[in-house]
This record gives sequence, structure tokens and C-alpha cells, in this order.
Amino acid sequence: MFEDFSVPYMPSENQAIVDWKDEGGRVIGYFCQSFPKEIIYAAGILPVRILGNSKPIERGNDFWCRFACYLSRSAIDLALKGELDLLDGTVFTYTCDTMPYLTPRWQQIPSQRGKFWYYLTRPLRSDTEGARKLFRRELEDLKEEIEKHFQVSITDASLRKAIGSYNENRALLREVDSLKKMGLINSVEAAKVTFTSMLWPPDKSNDLLRSFIAEAKQNREPAPEKRIRFFVSGAMLHNTELFELIEEEGGIVIGDDLCTAGRYIRGSISQDQDPLDAVASYYLAEEEPNWQCPSMLTENRLDERLRYIEEAIANHDIHGVVFTTPIYCDMNSWDRVWLVHRLEEKGIRTLILDQEGYMKTDAIRNRIAAFIETIK
Repeated sequence: MFEDFSVPYMPSENQAIVDWKDEGGRVIGYFCQSFPKEIIYAAGILPVRILGNSKPIERGNDFWCRFACYLSRSAIDLALKGELDLLDGTVFTYTCDTMPYLTPRWQQIPSQRGKFWYYLTRPLRSDTEGARKLFRRELEDLKEEIEKHFQVSITDASLRKAIGSYNENRALLREVDSLKKMGLINSVEAAKVTFTSMLWPPDKSNDLLRSFIAEAKQNREPAPEKRIRFFVSGAMLHNTELFELIEEEGGIVIGDDLCTAGRYIRGSISQDQDPLDAVASYYLAEEEPNWQCPSMLTENRLDERLRYIEEAIANHDIHGVVFTTPIYCDMNSWDRVWLVHRLEEKGIRTLILDQEGYMKTDAIRNRIAAFIETIK
């Protein structure tokens, strides 16, 4: 069963995406957890998260600035090499200063010219009057542009159906996360399942998730509690390599606030109100500033993020916090400085790992092993 959750991150190698295209379906790539993929799926189009690749960048550094984050450089590299040719379009949203500059450069890539693209403006605060009203207006514009370009109609009914599919997907992924905390699966398995769900049609993913959860509950026994338990904090991971390194050195990731893990599977979109209002509320995380992107300037966001980490440490007997931050990601680096200082004031051990795509290096392995030794 677990082998079904393969994780080829490149659309050209992912069989679920290839099958979708072979059946006449269309695909739109998106970069950020903050992009409302439900609107894309409501149009009958598959939203696929662009995760980059852990292989060395060959052409991207010559086409795009070298001091931008690895995700943007790797994505440019993949597009130049034809690995993203299956995409019928790409959408962007403001999460940092890289995205507004990446958007026009992306349109200059030969394989992406003439394809659909959209840049979504998102308010930087959720606690101001009119933030959700503004964001809803932006979502209306996005909806209209998709309808016009692809000659489709996104109805309230189709949007509610898409919301239901992704709500179920998030709920099932949270159940997978619970299995990890119970010791029935490890953190690498949980990460692979989550990454796969970012690339597959949600309904197909849901079917396999239900089977995977049932198999784990029926056939597995809790693992002996001998491993060092970690919380991983940061932005996104491009792959499962950090989880693999931690497991190989005798640890396990029990909690996180990553936008490719914990943030991705959080909560549900309300189905009891206007669907665009509900989508706007969810992606602004109005009532959950601890889950907001570091680009957000909402009052108390950072305090709430610290509180969430501290509660996870207390509730799950976590021994240390690993901060993983993409090189050149200023916003996450600023958060990290404050969070590390506050945690260490309270005697909580921390480890800082700067990432540049590929993480399975001897240097990072040695640092993880040494960190574990300080905790034993």
C-alpha cells in the first residue's frame, strides 16, 4: 500500500498527472500554500504544487538571479528543461519579494509563453477592516480570469464540491498525522503521503488515503518509544530528505509548522457560507495567526506561532526544535531569530539548518547526529 504513495515531484514524471493529461484534463501549477487551489479544481482543472527538485540547477541560475530562493531557481530550471511542459498555466501569490519579480520572468520562458498565468494579491494583514472583503474581490477576479481563459464556468456548486474534496483530503492527512503521533507510522511515511496529496487529484488521493489509514490501523503495532522527538519549524521543504536524515540518526519529527506539512493540512473551509467568502477566510487564516505565512504582518502572529510551538512541545514530549530555513528567505530568517531566542530562554534546545534544495549531505547529517547526542 505505501508504495502507491510515490513522490516524483516533477509533473512530467508523476503518473497521476500524466494520466490526468492523457484523459484530456488540464493542469495549473501553483507555488504557495496560500493560493486557493479549490478555485482551480472547481473549474475542472488539476492544481499541482510546484516543489522544485533536489538535483543540481543547470540552467536556472543563468536565467534567474542567484540570490533568490532555491524554489524559484529550481522551478525556473525545470521549466527551461521542459519538465513543466504539462502545465497549462501557472499562478503566483505574494509571499515574499521574489514572487512579483518571478512572475514576469516566468512568462519569458519559451515553454510557458502564451499559457495562463495569474498573480494573486493577498492582504498582508488579516486583522484590518476590509482585509477579507479585499481578498474576496481578488478571488472574484481570479475566478473570472480562469473562466475566460479556459472557457469554463465555476459555479457555487462546483466550488462547494471542490471545497468538500480538499476538506476531506486535509482531514485524512490530519488522521495520518495522528497515526504518526501514535507510533503506527513514521515521519517519513507521513511526509511522503502529504507531498503526494499536493500533486494528485484530491478524490484519487482521498481513496488511497482511506485505504492507507485502514491498513495502518489494522496491521501495525506502535513503534517502541526510543527515538528523540523533534518539532520542525520553517517555511517549506522541497522533499522528504530532512525527515529521512532525522529518522536515520534515531529521531522522529512529531510536530511542525511547515507550509508543506502542518500548515498544508490545517483546518477546513466552511461550507455553511458563501463559498468565496469561506475560501477568503481560510486562506487569510483570520482566526489562526499562528498558521499565517511569515510574510503576514498581522498583530500577534509571531507570538501565536511561538505559543503553538510551545504547546506542541508540552503536549507531545518533544525534545528539541529544528529550524529549517531556505537560504535567501529573509522573512523566515527574521522569524527564526526571534523564535530561537525565546525558546532558548526557556531552556528548549534548537538547531538551525539552512537549506538549499538537497539536504542529504554529510554536513547536515553530522549536525543532526551531534544535536541528538546533546539531547540523549
